This record gives sequence, structure tokens and C-alpha cells, in this order.
Amino acid sequence: MNNQQPDASASTRIENSEALSEQEVMMLLEEVTDPEIPVLNVVEMGIVRRVEKSGQEAGFRVVITPTYSGCPAMNAIEQAILEKMMEKGIRPVDVVTD
Repeated sequence: MNNQQPDASASTRIENSEALSEQEVMMLLEEVTDPEIPVLNVVEMGIVRRVEKSGQEAGFRVVITPTYSGCPAMNAIEQAILEKMMEKGIRPVDVVTD
């Protein structure tokens, strides 16, 4: 018998993403881990530089920067950010590398 509780964050969708602040989205991105160092998230690593309202309805722009030039994980990180945002019902999302 498994007594573990389900992970609420994995299934919780955000109904009104227009009401989200940039800081709340930044906190959501703390759920995205670095694929090369999975004990750290992309916010802790300094990969996510900033989150901005995109000007599109309920949309956000996420600015990321590699931890070093030529980081091979950037495509995977970008995809993981997009997937996390869409999983939570936040669209449109634009992830750009700075």
C-alpha cells in the first residue's frame, strides 16, 4: 500500500493566468530543474534572468541565459520551461535566450 500523497503541483492548472505576476511565474519556474544538475532548478542556477508580461493576452516572456557559452542543455531547458508553463495553462509563452 502506497501512503504517498499525489504531487498537487503536477496536476494544478492555473485558471486565470492573466492575474499572475511575474514573481509568481518565477516561483513556478522553480519546479524546472537543470537537466545536467537535477538537484538545482533553473532559477537557482541563474538561467532564468527575468519574466515579463508579454503584452499578449495572458502571456509571458521568459528570458534565459546559459550558465556558460555553448551550454548543450539550453534547448532542453527551453523546452522544459515551455512544457511547465503549458502544463499550468499559461499561454502564450515566449522563451528567449539573452
